[in-house]
Amino acid sequence: MTGLKNSGRILLAGSVLVLVVFTRLHNTIWPLTWPDEALFSSPANELASGRPFSTPVLSGLMYGMDRATLWNCPLHMVLLAGVYSVTGESRKAGRALSLCLSVLSLGIFFLLARRISGEATAGAASLVLSLDPVFERAANTIRMDILTLLLILAALHLALRAREHKSYLLAFLGGLCGGLAGISHPFAAIVVPVLALALLPDARRLVASAAGVALGFLPWAIYILRNQEIFAEQFIPQLQRKWTFAEMFLGGAGSETRGVFHVYFSQYGSYAGSWPSMIAAGLLYVFACLVFLRACWLILQKQDDRLRVILCFFAVAGFALFSSEGWYVVYGDAFLILGAAGVYRMADFRAARFLLLATALTMSGLLCYFTIRHKLLDTTRHAREMSSAMMKAMSGCKAVYLRARPDPYFDLRNTQIRTYEFVPGKLKIKPERINDLKKTWDSIDCFLLERNPTWEPLLTEYLEQRKGEFRITSLEAPYPLYSSDLYRRDR
Repeated sequence: MTGLKNSGRILLAGSVLVLVVFTRLHNTIWPLTWPDEALFSSPANELASGRPFSTPVLSGLMYGMDRATLWNCPLHMVLLAGVYSVTGESRKAGRALSLCLSVLSLGIFFLLARRISGEATAGAASLVLSLDPVFERAANTIRMDILTLLLILAALHLALRAREHKSYLLAFLGGLCGGLAGISHPFAAIVVPVLALALLPDARRLVASAAGVALGFLPWAIYILRNQEIFAEQFIPQLQRKWTFAEMFLGGAGSETRGVFHVYFSQYGSYAGSWPSMIAAGLLYVFACLVFLRACWLILQKQDDRLRVILCFFAVAGFALFSSEGWYVVYGDAFLILGAAGVYRMADFRAARFLLLATALTMSGLLCYFTIRHKLLDTTRHAREMSSAMMKAMSGCKAVYLRARPDPYFDLRNTQIRTYEFVPGKLKIKPERINDLKKTWDSIDCFLLERNPTWEPLLTEYLEQRKGEFRITSLEAPYPLYSSDLYRRDR
């Protein structure tokens, strides 16, 4: 027994080592410096500097950005501000925070997996999660996904313990983690059914959990009430945009996303760079669903924690799928591996062992292919050269509007160039705000744009109508990077 315990902890330590090594190895290319990172970093830096919680890179582009940040949930930005108050704003510090949160996520994941599977299996499952490409990307990005995953896993772990020990305090703490997840990322709405699945039919502890959720969500609720008009124009349009994407269920002609399945599984294609990777991930998910359905049937009479975790997988993965956002795949993967660990030791169910093995082979295969492929392509060097070319091209600009990967936001922090980041082009902007938006564009002399005009129809139209005012410098990039164009206004 002691040997099994030691092996589980050794595997957990190994999973942390794997995560740290590969995120450092792929630091500048998985992902490339992403526009979202600037959007989260900018308000965090304002807060760390003692200024209002505003978003200068969107000021004048979206209503109220110079006064309040309500376009997304604030917890990650507030936590990042705490880091920046010590280190100063930088991509390195921001990504280091995500890496630390991912290590904590692995620890909570291990505790959950051990609860439903045993020490050694939990260690093996943690190692598989550390090899997962979308988990590694979340661990190496200045976004709130890894913090939200940590809080959702903690909420589930505490809720299961509360049910076992009949503890109101643990139920409340689980709910508190769920509420904090809700002010980290809108995806955390899924925590409501997760907590219900963990605690039902224990209504009293479910009420204690709901009280924790309410308390965790309260700070943001107060902030929203103080800025209702700004919230309505910054946050609500994003929810409408998500709903529009969800309506494009199967994609087809005219579909921006080519359907939710393409969005979900393309994350594996973008990691390994090929459609066979997407197919492999898709087949793994189909196999997992079949295994879990069969496992539910076998476990049904026992009503133990494995069944609850498997049902959580269906809830989380389904919500991630229909949310049509590639970043959300990390939540489904964590619960896929957790569920696989839960059914692994079922002696009368061989498919359970094949599921964990298939997951391990798929994740490690993608990781090896990605590492070798980008080493051969010398992607790291090309990304560095592309960043240098962007900075050289922007020399002499007074203000620049960015929609590019790698995003030069952090390099521009050391210059006098005023920086703006692109607003997702499908967000609905009130007609009375269009003139304010165009006035801000009129004040910008440079636009660095990746070549995808469909992202921002309004900006594409604006530039087309004024194409005689701009000189265009092409910045070509080798595959798998993205070529861009710099529009410099002749004044």
